[in-house]
Amino acid sequence: NDFDAIQPLKALVNLYQQFEERLRKVKQRLNYFSFNELIMLTHKMLAENEKIRLKYVNRFKHILIDEFQDTNDLRWEIIRLIASDEEGNLRKEGLFIVGDKKQSIYGFSQADVEVMNRAQDELIKISDNALIEFNGNYRASQEYIQHVVNPFFRKIFTLPEYPFEASFEDTHYPQHNSSDEEIAKKTDIVCDIHATSYESAEGEYVPAIHAAYMAKKYLHWAEDAGIKEDVVIGILLRSFTHINEYLKIFQKSNLPFQIIGERNLFSQQEVYDLFHFIGVMINPHDDVALIGLMRSPFFCFEDTMIYKLKNRPKETSIYDSLENDEEYASLHKTISKWRHSARLVPVDILLQTILAHAHRELGYVSETGGPQRLANIDKIIHVLHSLQMEGNSLQEIHDYLLYQLDHKSDVAQGELPTSAKVQIMTIHKAKGLELPAVIIPELDAINAKKNSGIVYHSRLIPGEQFEVGITIKEGVESKKTNLLENIKRQDKLEQKAEDKRLFYVAVTRAKYRIALLSEFKGNPSKNSWWNEYVAKPFELPSTMVQKEWDSVKAPDKIDVRFANFKELHGTLKRDLNEHNKKLVWKEPPEQKKLQKLWMVTPHTIMESVFPEIIFEDDSEKKSPATNKRAFGSIFHAVIANHWWNISAYKKEISSYVENT
Repeated sequence: NDFDAIQPLKALVNLYQQFEERLRKVKQRLNYFSFNELIMLTHKMLAENEKIRLKYVNRFKHILIDEFQDTNDLRWEIIRLIASDEEGNLRKEGLFIVGDKKQSIYGFSQADVEVMNRAQDELIKISDNALIEFNGNYRASQEYIQHVVNPFFRKIFTLPEYPFEASFEDTHYPQHNSSDEEIAKKTDIVCDIHATSYESAEGEYVPAIHAAYMAKKYLHWAEDAGIKEDVVIGILLRSFTHINEYLKIFQKSNLPFQIIGERNLFSQQEVYDLFHFIGVMINPHDDVALIGLMRSPFFCFEDTMIYKLKNRPKETSIYDSLENDEEYASLHKTISKWRHSARLVPVDILLQTILAHAHRELGYVSETGGPQRLANIDKIIHVLHSLQMEGNSLQEIHDYLLYQLDHKSDVAQGELPTSAKVQIMTIHKAKGLELPAVIIPELDAINAKKNSGIVYHSRLIPGEQFEVGITIKEGVESKKTNLLENIKRQDKLEQKAEDKRLFYVAVTRAKYRIALLSEFKGNPSKNSWWNEYVAKPFELPSTMVQKEWDSVKAPDKIDVRFANFKELHGTLKRDLNEHNKKLVWKEPPEQKKLQKLWMVTPHTIMESVFPEIIFEDDSEKKSPATNKRAFGSIFHAVIANHWWNISAYKKEISSYVENT
């Protein structure tokens, strides 16, 4: 089979070379470089031009590389070129590398524990004192280190067999630790190991419900323990595959949460709504855009009302048919008015004005993830403002949005104005953070990464080139080459090693407490994180039999239990009902809403800061116009002379008033 793969591999390489050449020409024409090209060209420039290399060698007397475990071969080579003398020998001083092999989790960018191993070996050859090791945890409480970090990872990180594996030594609690001893004393349980099942779930996403239940429990603990941090809990996920389920359940459970790092702004419905609005402002006969706008919180038309419009004459657009129908006449009038305004007012200001009226913003807030939707609208409005300031027409803005929506551009959603107490993020996003408590759900889920495909690559020999293996077809039968099988075995070993490190990063984000949650569909999965990192090391039951779980003797400060799904779901519902009973509706005071982006004059500021009433109480009965002019001239003088502090400039202001 390996011989049979030679021709297809040649064809694959040839196809790739053609693709790369065509891509190079396009980027050259557009004057573009990819991030990877910047790295490769930097390396090439330093490797091939000694004069430039020595310039940077002499310029940087001290070089510090943080998070070195996330460095790949090419980046280390760039550092070596800058940190080596004229003979190519690595400098003996002025090079400081900081890294933790257990936190190397960026394999997708070729970051590799082996790179750090090789760098470490080179530095040790230069100096016997090159290696400084410390195992202090400056984040977690002493109890958390003693009962979670050390017992877990002594068992998970076994003695390395391969160069891409990390090892573990017991972590100690240093003197200058950031945790609060009083909070640690009030935390009786530092680790909750809880499992439940999908039985009686009725179609709801059990891991999200399980996580919401624990989040409620942890918020009560945080209040009792006196935790003052803005963010209390991190819900750490391996991926955002089911993020919408978490969003629905957490919103429904009335949890104060936000999702961090979701880069799908141009997949959100509210962005489509704004896009449809602009489309209708340009061309009201665009039926798709108009229907989208009618269904949005701009108008909130029911589907039955929209469905009626199918009875109009085929040659008539929906917009034209609205004018002569009493049921839709007000809609036609409103859109006509907006289109007239769009010719006179910048679209960002027009949108802010429209959304501020008729409870349209409330329409978005009341939907799932409401605050996030408003943040996304604000972000798009700022984008529209910038595009207009650059001189783009409404049609060009529409084309820009259409491109972003079609390509699902990788853009982060809008930032919320304040941090929520519960934050949902991926483990990769959590790297570098510290949180009072961490919840890791879905531990029984199998990571499907690299389990499918016809082309695989890996480095079979340490330090050598990457090998490529493929699946070939003979008729309808697929055959795997021996090289491919070896690569897949290597891949599996490397993935297993990185999974351990990823789990380590997740667990070590917590300062005081962690919940390790698993949700079974049948008996626990054999190749899951739950089985490998929790059940096996602590000899937990491999079934859902309640008696077996009840007989488990949990270590000190660790709570192990199999929870009945109906009970935890019922608790969530009861908490929500109790919360709803306490809600009292208060009519908000009416306020004049200022636009977020506004071209202002001193007159605008004066009118917004000083209400009309200041001119009404006048003993000399002068006309309001005279009073306004007098006050206006004083206001201009204050602005022009920067007399902001009335106490400091009282003399100057009095003199101006008397002499004007």
